[in-house]
Amino acid sequence: MRAAGIKRLVIITPPPVYDEGRIRHQQQRMGTTDPVEPDRTNEFAGRYAEAAAAVGEAAGLPVLDLHTALQAEEGWQTRLLSDGLHFSPAGQALVGRLLVQLVQAAYPELSLDKLSNHFPWWDKFAEAGPSKEAALWRGFLDGAQQQQAGAEEDHGQQPRAGG
Repeated sequence: MRAAGIKRLVIITPPPVYDEGRIRHQQQRMGTTDPVEPDRTNEFAGRYAEAAAAVGEAAGLPVLDLHTALQAEEGWQTRLLSDGLHFSPAGQALVGRLLVQLVQAAYPELSLDKLSNHFPWWDKFAEAGPSKEAALWRGFLDGAQQQQAGAEEDHGQQPRAGG
């Protein structure tokens, strides 16, 4: 990865699966109360999480172990997952916080307070009014394309077609 020019990478394990919730979700989708074979299980997710963490550790990469972190939360099964598999809004918020913490610890140069703003502030659009918003966006997009082309040249890459 580093040979390909990738400087920063984070390994994120799969989250846990709430088996009962996943089965109920599948039954609802199929319109049945009959027993169904789960499409995912927490046991398998745990094995996958262990393997992903081992790969990250062997490569010297930071690992966000969602499988372990989410299960440490009280009521994770229904509070953090919406259907036994996918994150609820509370789950999304927790994953976001954990990821920001990990990135700031592993790559301090990417701390939120050190990053530049890439998009115009909303109040610039509010001041401009609807008739000038398109021009503001066009100026922003032109500048972003120029920055991208410059970055690609710095890395010896060909600029992308159309931008």
